[in-house]
This record gives sequence, structure tokens and C-alpha cells, in this order.
Amino acid sequence: MDWYGYSDIAVLEEIGNRIKAKRLRLNRTQEWVGKQAGVGRSSINKIESGQPVSFIIVIQVLRVLNELDIFEHLFPDKDRIDAKTLLKMKGKVRKHASGKKLNSKNRK
Repeated sequence: MDWYGYSDIAVLEEIGNRIKAKRLRLNRTQEWVGKQAGVGRSSINKIESGQPVSFIIVIQVLRVLNELDIFEHLFPDKDRIDAKTLLKMKGKVRKHASGKKLNSKNRK
């Protein structure tokens, strides 16, 4: 799926469809998922119908559905700096972006 070709609302709807499909594969009701996640059934219904909800609710639902590992794809460990490297760099870690656009040969 080309996520960039969709509007934000269409992306929410697709995420909701995928969460619903996962819930149904697990043979769980909206009520059950909501209870396990600590939210109401209406929150699950909103997610599944593509309505905006709090990101924390999405995290709670993904946890119940055993899908939190999707964040590994969003934020892979290769982008994280370990404590040992951090100590070696002693303050050389970028804290702010320059705002300048990188040309294609400078991008990683």
C-alpha cells in the first residue's frame, strides 16, 4: 500500500480496518478488546471505523492484540544510539535539526 497517496482520514480508515481484521482473526469482540485495553467499546468502534482517537488508546489496543512490535518497523534500533556510544561522543549528539534540506547523496 502506498500510504503517501492517501489522505490522513483514509490512512486512519486503513489502520482501523487492519485492527478490526486482527481482532476478528483472534475471534475477539470489541467489548473484550476494550475491557482488556481499559477503554470502552465505543473507542474500539471509533478506531475500527477510522475516527480519530488518542494515540495512547491505539497503543493500548495494539498491546492487547499483540501488535506492539509494529513500532520496530517505524523506529528501528539502528536509529537509536546506545549508552556506550553516547558516552564516547560526549555531547556530540545532534539535539536539533538544521532545517536545511539534504541532497540525495547526503541522505541515509
